[in-house]
Amino acid sequence: MLLGTTNSKWWGGQACLFYCLLFNAPLKNVAQNLVPNPSFEEIDSCPQWPTYMGFQPDSKPRFWEKWSGSPEYFTSCLGSSDTLAGVPQNPFGTQLPHHGSAYVGGMSYGNFESEFREHIGVELTSPLEIGEVYYLSFWVSAAEGRSSPPDTPGWAQPVFWASNNVGLLFTMQPNIWTGFTGPEFEPRNYAHLFAQEVIADTSDWILVSGSFTADSAYRYLAVGNFFENAMTDTMHLTPGNSSGAFVYVDEVCVSTSPNGCDIGNGLIELHGNAPAVVFPNPALNAVTLLRNSVTAAGWKVTDLMGRCAANGTWQGGNVELDIGGWASGTYCVYLDIEYHDCVRLIVVR
Repeated sequence: MLLGTTNSKWWGGQACLFYCLLFNAPLKNVAQNLVPNPSFEEIDSCPQWPTYMGFQPDSKPRFWEKWSGSPEYFTSCLGSSDTLAGVPQNPFGTQLPHHGSAYVGGMSYGNFESEFREHIGVELTSPLEIGEVYYLSFWVSAAEGRSSPPDTPGWAQPVFWASNNVGLLFTMQPNIWTGFTGPEFEPRNYAHLFAQEVIADTSDWILVSGSFTADSAYRYLAVGNFFENAMTDTMHLTPGNSSGAFVYVDEVCVSTSPNGCDIGNGLIELHGNAPAVVFPNPALNAVTLLRNSVTAAGWKVTDLMGRCAANGTWQGGNVELDIGGWASGTYCVYLDIEYHDCVRLIVVR
């Protein structure tokens, strides 16, 4: 089942205020997150040398396993002087956690024939229920790479690229590597949630969120890029042709309620001076359009070929749009009379 995503940067105070005014809803998570240790804070003990790197048995967050490659675990328990697996400094860059004191990282794009990827996975606290709608989210940031981290010459990791397609994939079976090799985790060329835009911001965390209806009783969740190079968009961060793209990931969430994850925040997309809401997104039978404006203005929805699917005029309130007969895919929602900014709407069947 193909599923799209929402993808937006979340600017703390301004966006929080806007969200509260629109929905009058608390921002605290009140529903169960089916992902154990979602922010990677829980560890059996602080990682010890020489197994800092590579998700080794004594150097990984509780419940999480590596499913391919050699992903990394970064935690502030090592102190600020240790940069091999530390926070905020480590061989791949400098980044504070989005939440807590730890995060994970891995290659999302390999610029070589092997199409190298790094994935991690976890067993959910309970299997998904077929037919149930689930809300998903995670935070991601691009690693900038380092040429000579303080006190760790030779451990620096250059990162020349940024990529899209970082996402979440549900599976029925795990693909755990207990050493440095294991069963291949072949590209699926789909994911249940993924970043459609290239993750190139090395200073801020980007929220990727969406929802889907479970078509199987999935027991496991994997994190990474599950698409081949030919289906992955990239961007040069720094000059160079080797290495690839490396991303940090924090706060992974799967919930039966939009209040259980950061999905509520992710549904608001800010475009210029016209904040707008498209909810839910992805959508199945109906969608609500809301524009923060007191001035009546035109709106329209088109497919990616520019063909109009619906249009109308704002009258100061919500627009309830029936999309039950629409084909699955991506649509552009234009929420102002000049039709400048496209808010992507994903219709699923």
